[in-house]
Amino acid sequence: NLKVLYSLDGSEPSTVYAGPFRVAPGTEVKAAVFDGDRLLFAMRERFGPGQGLYWGDGSETPVAGIGEQAEDAKFKGAMVKSEGEGFHGSGYLDFGHQSGSVEWYQENDGSPGTFTLRLRYSGKAKGQKGRAMKLAVNGKVVAPELFMENTEGWGVGWKTVEVEVTLGSGANTIVLSTIGKGGMCIDELLIE
Repeated sequence: NLKVLYSLDGSEPSTVYAGPFRVAPGTEVKAAVFDGDRLLFAMRERFGPGQGLYWGDGSETPVAGIGEQAEDAKFKGAMVKSEGEGFHGSGYLDFGHQSGSVEWYQENDGSPGTFTLRLRYSGKAKGQKGRAMKLAVNGKVVAPELFMENTEGWGVGWKTVEVEVTLGSGANTIVLSTIGKGGMCIDELLIE
């Protein structure tokens, strides 16, 4: 009575698995395995070069510089926007004048270690040189005031800010939060 359901768009698994399927680089597959009506386990994995499990023969053309999209992550206090230019994915997160956060889930299939996080952002804080946001990994604040200098404007002139962090084996959470109200527009997270 085993049944496997899956999704390719970040939603809860609802499509019955019937055989192999292709995914674009960066796609997150969610799956749930049932014995009758009883959930045995659920899993999710992002596929692509340098991300988690990668099943391929090496002949695929890699997509360089594409990371974990903010609009696909868990977030609150922000809106998905697509105005502007040069963003990756289907859009980016705009916190406007709200308090909020974006949380990425990262599965580390290897040993614990030090990794470089690259946060891609844009924004032009009026009367300031930039804005700071707070970064936490696995519930521990690693950068209480991560400064992001101004770009050309909101949704344009994207820049990255780098932070070295320790990720454990298995599941990791990375949370970027506003300090007070408002923050930069967040496009994606790259982990190296």
